[in-house]
Amino acid sequence: MARSNSMIDLQKEYFKALELHDRGCIEDAERAYRSILKREPFHFGATYSLAAVFLSRGDYEAAETHLARAISIEPRNPLAQINRGVALKSLGRLALHGCSNRAAPEFRAGSL
Repeated sequence: MARSNSMIDLQKEYFKALELHDRGCIEDAERAYRSILKREPFHFGATYSLAAVFLSRGDYEAAETHLARAISIEPRNPLAQINRGVALKSLGRLALHGCSNRAAPEFRAGSL
């Protein structure tokens, strides 16, 4: 039961972090995401949202690192795949990425 309560608390903290992020309190949101990841390193939402913080700052290297981690947690998440492509393109490394959209075929060029 304690594990269940801690997961509920973690999710509540994550939703508060998202609220901060939405309100433009980016530094506070970043601290909250990092705090969540210290306790639950495989929390997809906090990992992905931290990557979004880095993308918005133009820190594509950190964004790509966190997006790769997010994809390792949820390999078929299309938004993580697409945003990793954005980060890699910005780093000039898109060709090294290969075809990450294999996990999300509905987003392949020409398929829409």
